[in-house]
Amino acid sequence: MDPWDWRHRLVQRLQFGAPSHFRQQSRYHIELPPALLDEFSIPLEAEKLRLVLPLTTRPKEPLLGVHLEGADNAAVHLLARADIAVIQAEYLARLRDASPTPAPRLAGLDNALLEAISLVVPRIPRAYGDLHQAKVLHAYLTDGIGVSLAERDVQRWQGTLEAAAHQLAHTLGEPPSVESSSENVLLALPLLDPPPGSSAALEDRVDTYAKAVAALASAHDTELLHALALHGRRWQVLLNTELPLRRPAIVGITEDEPFRAERRGRIEVRLPLRDARSVHFEVSADDRALEITDTKIVGMDGSELPLFEGIREAREYFAAYTSNPSRPAVATAHIHLRPIADDRRHMNAALVLLASAVIAALLAKPSLGTFSLLVVPSTFVVSLLVVREPASLARQLLTNRRRLLVACAGLLWIIVLLRLILDVARPERWLWLIG
Repeated sequence: MDPWDWRHRLVQRLQFGAPSHFRQQSRYHIELPPALLDEFSIPLEAEKLRLVLPLTTRPKEPLLGVHLEGADNAAVHLLARADIAVIQAEYLARLRDASPTPAPRLAGLDNALLEAISLVVPRIPRAYGDLHQAKVLHAYLTDGIGVSLAERDVQRWQGTLEAAAHQLAHTLGEPPSVESSSENVLLALPLLDPPPGSSAALEDRVDTYAKAVAALASAHDTELLHALALHGRRWQVLLNTELPLRRPAIVGITEDEPFRAERRGRIEVRLPLRDARSVHFEVSADDRALEITDTKIVGMDGSELPLFEGIREAREYFAAYTSNPSRPAVATAHIHLRPIADDRRHMNAALVLLASAVIAALLAKPSLGTFSLLVVPSTFVVSLLVVREPASLARQLLTNRRRLLVACAGLLWIIVLLRLILDVARPERWLWLIG
């Protein structure tokens, strides 16, 4: 069933303020369609239905600060990763069995491998090093499977899988990822039960998998290719909850998403544009010292997407809405955050003040009174600007200017102290002792 038949609207809000993460809230407006209820013979008098709900997908990383929202405050819990992997494998197996591709050509997509692909967590193979390198994969496979392997064999298997990896990434519409367990199926082989017992068995697994992906591409089975590519990178958020019948409901997930701001406060966030029939996207800041400017939503090719029917933006927020049926599955929001103009002006004024004080300290006649007038106000200004707001994103975005400010203050103190010492050490100041 098309998710748009029951996921009518997604409202996704991103809230910035903390220096290392933003708060992401995804709320889905859901109504189970009558056709689905008829298929399962739901009685007309029933008011609620308990089910496992596939809400959305998330990267194969730990969720941080997660909070789940059930319909009408219903109890809701997230299934364990192992249970999710079993359900994902069953879903992929049903797509495989319904594929127009002849079954013998899909022998490399057996249920055990599909479950292993879903189970892989990139953090474990990532710990071995750069997964592009054959020696790193060799160490991972040797430790995980426990058989003796030649590094040249691993390098050959990488070549065998290259076309399949390219096809899966192309179908998904995203750049290739060596951490995807479907594009780089070598990551999944140690999780097979039982794992391959020899180099020859591994070779057979790699060959049959590559041929199966090629067969799907030849048959233009984009549904299975897309699902296989997706579950190599992401896992389904499957919720055990209750939904009301024959009326709308809202189910949501809120979490903290780590990020690293690029130079000048530019941040990139992945947006799912086809998770629901319509998508409303909002960005805001809970830090009054931040402003949002120059936000763009681009496709995977980097070009700006003109498909949003409505966009509203101001210093405090950015909002966009689309229900365009031809929109891509994924886009990237380029968000530009910066400190408000007053804070930038204050910092720039302080830098000018410190630079002027440094120049004055170099040119002025050495005098304790003169140097006190230069050092005391400058030090007060620096301490006021540097120590305030110890943990905020706005403060982090001013890090380079604060460092420059501290450096100027330090230089001012060094110049003043050196000039005072040199002035005191002049020989003529001590002639009176000799006389």
